[in-house]
Amino acid sequence: MPTAPRSLLDPAVLFLYDSKDYIEIITTMTNEKSIFGVPFEPDGSLRPTREQLDAFLQAPCSEGEKDLNGSDLQLYRRLLREADDSEQKQTAAATGEDVKNQIFYGVLRSARFANPALLSAVELYKYQRHAMTLLDFETPMSFVQAAEQTMAKLNKKNIDHVVRILRLEEMVLERKKIIQRLDRSFAGLSDELVRIAVYIKENLFRIQKRCKASIAMLADISITGKKERQLIEDIKDRPKKALQSGKISMQDLGKAVKEVGLIASETSAAIKKDILALTNLYASLHDQVKNTKKAIEILQLALKENKDKSTEEKKQLLAAAEHSLVSLLSSLRPDNQSAGVHMATAYEKFISRKRSEMLEYLFDVAQKDRRILPDRRTSKPRRKSGTPSNYKGQKRRSGIDRRTGKNRRSL
Repeated sequence: MPTAPRSLLDPAVLFLYDSKDYIEIITTMTNEKSIFGVPFEPDGSLRPTREQLDAFLQAPCSEGEKDLNGSDLQLYRRLLREADDSEQKQTAAATGEDVKNQIFYGVLRSARFANPALLSAVELYKYQRHAMTLLDFETPMSFVQAAEQTMAKLNKKNIDHVVRILRLEEMVLERKKIIQRLDRSFAGLSDELVRIAVYIKENLFRIQKRCKASIAMLADISITGKKERQLIEDIKDRPKKALQSGKISMQDLGKAVKEVGLIASETSAAIKKDILALTNLYASLHDQVKNTKKAIEILQLALKENKDKSTEEKKQLLAAAEHSLVSLLSSLRPDNQSAGVHMATAYEKFISRKRSEMLEYLFDVAQKDRRILPDRRTSKPRRKSGTPSNYKGQKRRSGIDRRTGKNRRSL
C-alpha cells in the first residue's frame, strides 16, 4: 500500500486519473445500499453445504502442508471482527490509537469493503476452483492415447489380436464417456466461477465509485472547513464561557486564551492530517479494488475471445483471478496506517475527542447523497435573457462595463 502522502489538490487524488468522471463522482449516491446487498446465488447442482465449505477451508492445501485452504483469508476475517469491534468501542474518551482505528475501519465500513458477503463470495470461488482441480482428465486421456498406440501395432488378421482390439475399443469408448462427463463438469464449474467473479467485479465497481465520491467530498472545503471552523470556534469560546460561569477569574483570562489558542492550533493541524490520512486510504483502497476488477475483466475477455482454450489454459486464468481476489482481501492492514499526529500530553485526550467528532461528521456526510456543484438549470436567481428586468441575482453589467472588461463580481 502506498504510504507517501498525497496533496488534496493533486488531480491524481481528486480525479483518480479520469477527470471526465468528476461530475459523476460528485453526484454519486454514497449511501448506495446495493453493494453486496443481493447475495450471490450458486448454481443448484454446484451449491456446497455449509459443512462442505467449512471442511474444505479447514483442510490442508496439500498433503503434508500445515497451511489450510482458508489460511489466506484469515487476515480479512480478523479485519471484519476488528471493524465491528472498533465501531462498538467508540467512546467520548478517545485516544490517539482510537482515532487511528476510527480512520482505518471507518473507511472500510464507509466504502462497504469490510463486508461478510465479500468474504463468502471469495470462499465460494476458492471452493469451486478447488473442485475443478479434482477433475482428473489426465488418467483417462493417457489410457486412450496408450490404447490407440497399442491397437495401431496389432494385426487385425490375427484372431487373438482382433479380440484384444475389440476389448481395447470398449475400454477406450468408456474412457471417452468419462472425459465427456468431465468436460461437462469442467464447463459447469468454469461458468460458475466466472459468475462469481463477475458478481464480485460489479460490487467492486460500486466500492470504487464510493471511494471516488468520498475523496471528492474530502477535497471540498465547504464540507470539511465548515465543521473544522465550528470545532475551533467552540474551543476558542471556552475561556469566555468559563469566565461567565465563574470557573476562572479575570486575571486568568489572558493565560486561558493563550492556552486555548495553542489547543485550537494543534487541533486544526491534527484534523488536516486526519483528512489527508482518510484521502490516502480511500485512494489506496480504490487502487486495490481497481486492480482486482481489471484482473477479472482480463479473465472475462480471455475466455470470451478464445473459447477453444485448453482446460489447462482456462485453469491458469481462473487461478490468476483467485490470486487477485485473495490479494485484495489481504492488502489492507491497520498496521500500515498511522495517525501521524503528535501533541502535548496534557491536551491529547481532548484533541483526540475533537478529531473523533470531526471523523464522525465526515463519515456521516459520506453516507448521504451530495451534489457539490449547483445546477444552474434549477437556480432560482438565474437571469432570463428575455426578461432582464425580472432578474433577482447579481447586478447586470452595463454595456460600458462589458466593453471595458470590468468584472461583474466587483460591481
